Amino acid sequence: MQQPPHPIQDAHEQLRQRGFRLTPQRMLIMEVINVFHDHISAEQIHAAVVARYPYINIATVYRNLHWLLDQQLVRKIDVGDGHLWWEAATEAVHHHLICERCKAVQAIDNHVVACFANHVAEHYGFAVNIAHLPIFGLCTQCAAEEDAA
Repeated sequence: MQQPPHPIQDAHEQLRQRGFRLTPQRMLIMEVINVFHDHISAEQIHAAVVARYPYINIATVYRNLHWLLDQQLVRKIDVGDGHLWWEAATEAVHHHLICERCKAVQAIDNHVVACFANHVAEHYGFAVNIAHLPIFGLCTQCAAEEDAA
């Protein structure tokens, strides 16, 4: 059975085909994001990368994250907490439910948003382009506490 390509090797090949290269800095950033398997901040990425490559500064991390975003190798996630989070584009597309009271964040499948986008297209003729949709409200526990009050 053939192994699926490693995310870094796959990214390297995609970039090579487009005439770009995966620099050591970009490769380290991609490795950190892929190993983390969750949303990670630029500051967390920087802390992990600087341990292996001490001369990289936070501005370089941000610049490379935005470049990797333009190349569709990472995704930028904004859950309304004032920070941007990053994840590998190899992760399944998903969106987030965010509790306005306790700030809990729950991932939801893209299918929910795809149904919404299809509804909007059918009824309004509007082509929705949603890369990430944070949905704010109350989680089950906070809603129950509010109902009890």
